[in-house]
Amino acid sequence: MNISILGAGNAGCAHAAMFTLRGHDVTLIKTSNSLHDENYNTIKENNGIFLLIKI
Repeated sequence: MNISILGAGNAGCAHAAMFTLRGHDVTLIKTSNSLHDENYNTIKENNGIFLLIKI
């Protein structure tokens, strides 16, 4: 399924990661220059896959 998410804040990034891991094609649309640039850039650089592992 193709999914578009408007907003790359914490919730948008979390949902994008969840849908991507479930095999969906996700387009994450960033709407502002906010504090979430690091999450957005990580997702973009990893071809839409963002995996956070806490030890």
